[in-house]
Amino acid sequence: MKTIRLLAVAFFVTAFSMLSNAQSMYMAKQYYNQGKYLEAAKQLRPLADGGNAEAQTMAAKMFFEGKGVTKSNDQGVKYATLAADQGYEDAILLLADYYTAKDRQKAVNLLKTSLEKFPRLKDGKVNDKYKTMMSKSLYSKETPTLTGNAPSLVAAGEQFRLTYTVNTQDVEGFRAGNIPDAFEVLMGPSTSTQTSIQMLNGEEKQTSSITYIYILQASKNGSFTIPAAHITANGKNIESNTLKVTVSGNYKKAESKESVTTSSDITDSDLFVKASIDKKNVRLGDSLTLTLKLYTLVNVTSLDAGIPDIDACYFEEWPLPREKSFEVEQYNEKNYRTVVWQKYKIVPLKTGTIVIHPQKFDCIVVSKDRNIDPFEAFFNGGTANTEVKKRIYSPQISFTVNE
Repeated sequence: MKTIRLLAVAFFVTAFSMLSNAQSMYMAKQYYNQGKYLEAAKQLRPLADGGNAEAQTMAAKMFFEGKGVTKSNDQGVKYATLAADQGYEDAILLLADYYTAKDRQKAVNLLKTSLEKFPRLKDGKVNDKYKTMMSKSLYSKETPTLTGNAPSLVAAGEQFRLTYTVNTQDVEGFRAGNIPDAFEVLMGPSTSTQTSIQMLNGEEKQTSSITYIYILQASKNGSFTIPAAHITANGKNIESNTLKVTVSGNYKKAESKESVTTSSDITDSDLFVKASIDKKNVRLGDSLTLTLKLYTLVNVTSLDAGIPDIDACYFEEWPLPREKSFEVEQYNEKNYRTVVWQKYKIVPLKTGTIVIHPQKFDCIVVSKDRNIDPFEAFFNGGTANTEVKKRIYSPQISFTVNE
């Protein structure tokens, strides 16, 4: 009977304590919303020191902002960490925001560790923030730059590339300068994304860039200046260098009234991309490798690859040589020129069947134009070749993720 009484007393004490804590938390929020920060801090401090994750998060915010307490980032980190260690979502997000401004990789590591420690967070804001930071490579410490490139000398009638490369993927609002009327814009801007990964002192460092590409054609002789382009990168407004292009002479190329060669003349067996993965079944948290390999029987002079579309995964591109070296491989009794164009490390973020959707590849192929006499083209200083645009897609594949 005495034991039962003691248990009853303990129950009522616990219930009263919980009711008291809830009331204190309610009062703290009321005071905070009314701007009475000192009174809010008095209500919060005992709760925070007693291990209440919600109170610890609110206290951390007040220390970061200096409301009701002396501003202290150290105290803010202390209380936010105590709550984050309990898997409290708002505390993890608050701490990640704080780290992002100082050490973005530390913010990424915090989110990743929290997701591994508390699986329930994978359906919430922590997982969303983690995927956003990874996909945009926000933890790169490089100062954002925008670099313009174009040939300094071209001939009238010649086509050339104008490119702008920014060394981060956290960008918005790209605006090219006013391109002089002497240059006709044939295409653009198209975009190309590149990501590389390096291991430095045992830590993985990822750098990313986006290139905006224009194809221009010079129409008249003279010297022309292409003004700076502008973009917002990592939250900062930056501009590129200006470019000077001199147009001199005439570009000699044999012309035909009608080109017989079209992209439809290039069949799916002439040019295609194979997609392969090194594992068909993985456990949640494990990684696998996606390889995209080009097979061609035609002369590909340019290839602009899109970005993979992969369900519920974090992915990053492995660094490959910019200068592609083709090898000969026999496939279906034909000798193809082949090259691994892209490789990705994939980390699934949920269980089940994960689909890797078809990826777009825009190619430029040089082929013989049957409407042009090669001897006439030779003596006229031109060529019997013509450029053909061809769009191809990698096949859709999938894999399974288990707990």
